[in-house]
Amino acid sequence: MYYSVPTDSAGSDGPRQEVGGLKFVGIDLAWGEAKPSGVAIVDAGGTVERARADLWTNEQICEFANLNSKGEEAVVAIDAPLIVNRSTPR
Repeated sequence: MYYSVPTDSAGSDGPRQEVGGLKFVGIDLAWGEAKPSGVAIVDAGGTVERARADLWTNEQICEFANLNSKGEEAVVAIDAPLIVNRSTPR
């Protein structure tokens, strides 16, 4: 199945590009090892294909998101703590 998305900020009235099997991967990384991370996979049409919030390792995240497969394109967004003002996770 192929979808088309805007290629610029013109929105739905602007030029469009066929994106095929493009997927969007949202990763919410936990701070520390006390809590798990979450991942959501969304197809180009905006439908959530799958989501989990119980992933503990980088390997689990990549395996769930299928980021190791060749030939498949993905836009990946990562929400990760960059500055932490306390010494221990909550």
